[in-house]
Amino acid sequence: MDIFIENKYKKWYMAIIERAKTRSKTPDCYVEQHHIIPVSLGGKNCKFNKVSLTAKEHYICHLLLIEMVSDLESKRKMAYAFHIMKSTPHRAKGIRYTSRSFENIRIRLSKYFSGKNNPFYGKGRFGKDNPFYGKKHTEKTKQSIKNAHKGKFKGINNPFYGKKHTKKTKQKISKSRSIPISVEFCNGKKVILKNKRHLGIYLKKSAELGAKLNDCRFKHLWTKYGIKDIKEIKNENIEN
Repeated sequence: MDIFIENKYKKWYMAIIERAKTRSKTPDCYVEQHHIIPVSLGGKNCKFNKVSLTAKEHYICHLLLIEMVSDLESKRKMAYAFHIMKSTPHRAKGIRYTSRSFENIRIRLSKYFSGKNNPFYGKGRFGKDNPFYGKKHTEKTKQSIKNAHKGKFKGINNPFYGKKHTKKTKQKISKSRSIPISVEFCNGKKVILKNKRHLGIYLKKSAELGAKLNDCRFKHLWTKYGIKDIKEIKNENIEN
């Protein structure tokens, strides 16, 4: 138990564990198996490291474990374990935990994984930083993905099925699509286009690609098409 710091949370935790070990079991009492020393912290998956807890005790123990470890990595693991346990109701008994506790753990997860605490802090997910960089899906995988998405958002499966945009929403969409843009290419060339979708047509590609290139989430594609910068402008001197 040296991995845990000596504090009141450890005392509460051990009190629950010892009580669970010594009490008599009743056939109709619902219990869950709990690792006294979590496997993610080096605990063994054996009967000496397991104890039967009620759902409430299990919930409290996982909450206490977060406060019983001092290093950030261990706190991450315990917070994530609690989050997974809490967000997955027991299928057989339909057990659900409180919204207050959920809010609490989400705040903790945000704290332990945000900014410099995030393992991917300062790292990109594009190009060589992408784990899938240089790899390709097999034909079997491609077909599996295709089958999984086939017809998924068509007809009644489409979340917008049977609905219509309001006049106000249509005007908003129309306005956003009609904003002229100035595109600067890596070779020094600059062009002014009527709207975002026209960029795709200018590149002799699809209008959808033009809209995609104007989305900051796909800025990594600029290099592929030799684009240095894209800016929205208010200028009547535009290219059709």
